[in-house]
Amino acid sequence: MSKANKRPLATHFFKASQRKLNKSSRSFDLAKYRMEGGPLHDPCVIAYLIDSTLFDLKHVNVEIETKADLTLGQTVADWWKVTDRTPNCHVAYQVDDTRFFELLNERLARLS
Repeated sequence: MSKANKRPLATHFFKASQRKLNKSSRSFDLAKYRMEGGPLHDPCVIAYLIDSTLFDLKHVNVEIETKADLTLGQTVADWWKVTDRTPNCHVAYQVDDTRFFELLNERLARLS
């Protein structure tokens, strides 16, 4: 095989993994999140650490529910300033998805 036709192993792994994940998770994601593709919390954290300009943030109050029986442990964000609590957390609400996936693909390709 000529050098021009060779691709990094990580690229093949990523594409194969992506196809498998897309096929197996599409119906689950649609049922649970009502959209294709579930949340990517961990990759977003790493992407933010590499390039924070990928994300739009909002400074809001965030608390962890510690007293209610049904919602114990739930993270509660006051997006609309319903409470008088002081904002204590910057929360990402928007991502430049094109640049995010370019960064993800580029970093995965480095694995080979």
